[in-house]
Amino acid sequence: MRRKSTLLSAATAALALVLLTPTGASASAEGYFYYTTKNKVQYIKDPHVEECYKRDADGHTENATNKTAYLYDNTQCHGTPIETMHPGDSEQVQFQAVYFLR
Repeated sequence: MRRKSTLLSAATAALALVLLTPTGASASAEGYFYYTTKNKVQYIKDPHVEECYKRDADGHTENATNKTAYLYDNTQCHGTPIETMHPGDSEQVQFQAVYFLR
């Protein structure tokens, strides 16, 4: 009986770990995504992956997160990105929205 209880406890702990691990839209990139709008530096801290962030950016942009950022010329993150920024990339770019993938 004691072995059954130990196995049940281990299975319950494993299930809890799976349920509490972030996945999908609830997962986040770590770090900051900097962008410029109207000559003012803005940032997104720990952006959620698989979420479209509407931004009207028009200057220096830096991806200081651990995820790849896809920049779009529309606010819905539809179609082909106009720019792909890997972690550590920095560029002068104008974009309307940014989307992060795992």
